[in-house]
Amino acid sequence: MNQRESVLIDETFQSDRRRLSSLPRDLENLRSKCPMGDENFHNLVIVLTEAVANAINHGNRRDESKRVRLFVECVSEGIRCVVEDEGEGFDPDEIADPVAPENLLSEGGRGMFIIRALTKELHVEKIEGGTRVEFVCARS
Repeated sequence: MNQRESVLIDETFQSDRRRLSSLPRDLENLRSKCPMGDENFHNLVIVLTEAVANAINHGNRRDESKRVRLFVECVSEGIRCVVEDEGEGFDPDEIADPVAPENLLSEGGRGMFIIRALTKELHVEKIEGGTRVEFVCARS
């Protein structure tokens, strides 16, 4: 059971890719509230950027009238992140394997692969009005 230490981010914003550029800086500013090693911090930035980009690009299809919710909290087991979009949902098991020979030259399809590789836990679920991707990243 994850014991909550502190909520770091709880915001909802338009599906605007410009939000991605400020995300690393916002996370850096929060490191004092939830200390973590450099490698784990960089993994968190990569994973959260991928998840938010997926919500904007694939879930909400860059429709700025649709919103993305971002929730990040420091818990005893790591950093718990929730990204919700207003899209139609997807089955992560149906995403093509990006390291399969026939997919190596594909321009996309690596986001969920990266998220799976760099997180301790990953859950994807269809929710009312969208999709929720929830994961835990290591702190130490």
